[in-house]
Amino acid sequence: MKAAIRGAYRALISRDVGLMLSFFTEDATLEWASFTFKGREEIRGWAEELVRMFSNIKILEIELVAKGSTAKHEFAIAVTVPDGRKGLLPAMGTYDFNDGKIQRLWITLSWNLIFSREKDRLDLDPENVFVKAISSLRWLLSREEAGLQELKASTSV
Repeated sequence: MKAAIRGAYRALISRDVGLMLSFFTEDATLEWASFTFKGREEIRGWAEELVRMFSNIKILEIELVAKGSTAKHEFAIAVTVPDGRKGLLPAMGTYDFNDGKIQRLWITLSWNLIFSREKDRLDLDPENVFVKAISSLRWLLSREEAGLQELKASTSV
C-alpha cells in the first residue's frame, strides 16, 4: 500500500497523470476538500488541473501508516505557481485499498496555505508555520472525531 501511495504521488510530481491513475481502481473515489471525483476519468481531470495550476509540485511526507486495507498519510504539498511564488499546503490523506490499488482517497487540507512574497523561497515564519498548521489540522480532526463519538453516544439506546 505504501508503494502505491508513493508511486501515485511520484507520478503526479513528474506530471505523468496516466501513470498516477494506474495506482487507482477504475471506480475509485477521490475527495479533495469539498469536491468528490468518482472514477478514473474524474480523477484525471482533478490531476490535470493541479498540473496546469502549478508549475512545480512536491509532496513532503511527514508520516505514512498502513494497516490492513487502509492507510493514513500526513504530508504537505509544496507548489510553485506560474509567476514563481511558492506555497505549502499541509494535508492528511486517508486511503482504502482494493487488490493493492487505491479505492478511495480522502484528502483533508489545512487551508493555511503559505505563499512566499519572494519567488525563490518559502517565506516561513521563524516559529515554523508548517508545524503550527499540521498541529491545527490534527486538532481539528481530533475535534471532528470527538464530535462523532459524542453524537454516536447520544443516539445509542
